[in-house]
Amino acid sequence: MSAPWRLDRRPRPRALATAVAIVAITVVGGGPLIPGGTPAASAADPRLAEMATPSPFRGMTYTGLSLGKRGSACDGVYEAKSRTGASLGCSHGPDPAPAGTDVRHGRADGELAADLHAGLEEQAGAAADGNDDPGTASAGLGSIGCLADGLTGARVQAIYAVADDRPDRSATVIPTIRATYAPRVDWQINQSAAETGVEAHVRFVTEADAGGGCRLSVPVAHLTVSGDDSFSNTVAELKALGYNRADRKYLVWTDANVLCGVGSVYSDSRPGTNNINNGFAPMFARVDAACWDYAEGHELMHTLGSVQRGAPHATANGHCFDEQDEMCYDDGSGVAMVQTCSGRNGTLFDCNHDDYFYAGVPPASNWLATHWNTFNSSWILNGPLPAVSVVPPLTGSGGGGSTGSTLSPTPPSTPVPPPHASGYWMLTADGHVHPFGDAAFSGEPFPLQAGARAVHLEPTPSGGGYWVLDDAGTVRNYGDADDHGTVPAGRLDHNERAVSLSATPTGDGYWVFTTRGRVLPFGDAGFFGDVSGLALNQPVIGSVATPTGLGYYLFASDGGIFTFGDASFYGSTGGIRLNRPVVAMAVRPARSGYWLVGSDGGLFAFGAAGFYGSMGAVKLNRPVSAVVPGEAGYLMVGEDGGAFSFGDVDFFGSLGVNPPPSPVISVALKT
Repeated sequence: MSAPWRLDRRPRPRALATAVAIVAITVVGGGPLIPGGTPAASAADPRLAEMATPSPFRGMTYTGLSLGKRGSACDGVYEAKSRTGASLGCSHGPDPAPAGTDVRHGRADGELAADLHAGLEEQAGAAADGNDDPGTASAGLGSIGCLADGLTGARVQAIYAVADDRPDRSATVIPTIRATYAPRVDWQINQSAAETGVEAHVRFVTEADAGGGCRLSVPVAHLTVSGDDSFSNTVAELKALGYNRADRKYLVWTDANVLCGVGSVYSDSRPGTNNINNGFAPMFARVDAACWDYAEGHELMHTLGSVQRGAPHATANGHCFDEQDEMCYDDGSGVAMVQTCSGRNGTLFDCNHDDYFYAGVPPASNWLATHWNTFNSSWILNGPLPAVSVVPPLTGSGGGGSTGSTLSPTPPSTPVPPPHASGYWMLTADGHVHPFGDAAFSGEPFPLQAGARAVHLEPTPSGGGYWVLDDAGTVRNYGDADDHGTVPAGRLDHNERAVSLSATPTGDGYWVFTTRGRVLPFGDAGFFGDVSGLALNQPVIGSVATPTGLGYYLFASDGGIFTFGDASFYGSTGGIRLNRPVVAMAVRPARSGYWLVGSDGGLFAFGAAGFYGSMGAVKLNRPVSAVVPGEAGYLMVGEDGGAFSFGDVDFFGSLGVNPPPSPVISVALKT
């Protein structure tokens, strides 16, 4: 079969690029975490010169990116921020357009038509080369596989994104993505794997087609007028639209004339499946119109975790220098390019398969035998496809048929206030669960193992069960709560303890938070960053997820607040001298404010969270230990089980007249 999709790779121009993206940066109050920190760059840092002299025609623009701060997780690279200042993690920065391409000119409709016909002709040629059934896996090397239900497990989700001030060309672009652009990426993966005698394919999200087979799922994402102005804006808006799953890599064909391509990648060369690039957070690859049919494979490979520093031929900026190789080009690192694989197709991955992609088991002497090998990514299928998608031939000038996906995620709307609470549960440190009102008893972890202490009870969305977390990180499920995992033994460092658990809105996952500020996601919970790599003034004592499940707050005993994802900062007590330390936090269901509570019952309201009273002026028998929110009120509990309701949260009883021997440390509402 002839080389498909006109894969005569155009040489990339020299460009100053930035280092590989690393773990998401923490933002306090929408700003940098390190107070008064200075950029981790000297006046001679080439990134400063590049940012000061952007090259719009090459797509080298830096809107939404800033230099990482010394001591932060983005030290030495760029930090991406949303328009509200929330951190979106780190990026290696933009990749340049090929020589002779001006990204500002985009891609004309005539070019789209030519791309579409090239893909259709290639598929027809593959079928004629010796297979009478184009619906089988051997019909072509570049294919969209029909795998199970098209949704389960790690998948690459294709997206067509367009801003409101640009024409929606989904009727022509989506058929071209299905016929040409996406199969081209699969061809690159499979042909690269064939060099070591293996077949491999991309695990795309697919949907049922009218003929009983499958087709590539390509939902249309409508962005605001400024949603395509930068990589940061695009990622923030896609997350807000519901594209936030940690088991997805989002390959976004953006109908814009701003960038060539850019992608996420974490700095983690560990060889196991717990590599950060392998499902700890949603990751994005954006390719603008001028670079369609050119940059998709490159940016997707970044999101799979390449090229890691320390690889034998890695540059400092996330690429490689041993050509011919899809990921290798002179990226301004100061490393001379070497023609190691002369004559090789330059769109294939990993010259000599010793830096980032070895299909199969690498020899013991190979660097990839002991470091991250993207072939082991959960997004790559090892082996043949059971069936493939067939793109029907065109019958007219248009793409024909429906082009949008029926499986597009439902955009989260403003959270609706929860039903009025009908009861609550209290949890004691020794593992006893005490229900009140309509809250049912479904089980408890008492007695706990010696030395363990219960720290948090989290109800399921239905209220028909709950999870209980202990400080060793063990999660126990009761009632209709599903088991999504527990913190493995030995995962927590010495003196690090689990402090809280928050469930996702679906109940199909949760986060476990620790005293070091570490965030451990399970199930469908996404990773939006943490503070585990930073020196904290006070240990983290608790965390709360936002009502959308697209972010979370971490808080310390001095009232310092750390925000991630869509969690908004409205203020803190970090700079206030407190009578007693902060012990608990509650987020208003409408997501527009929160409350902090001190052990003396003093309450601090921020944002739109109203003040409905406190226990600060009342002499308490035991300190306050927990608080839960209503829409216009809250419930505090003391270590002795005393319950104090304010505003719209009803009182259903307490343990105050008969205090338990072990302190109450958590309370949760039944709604």
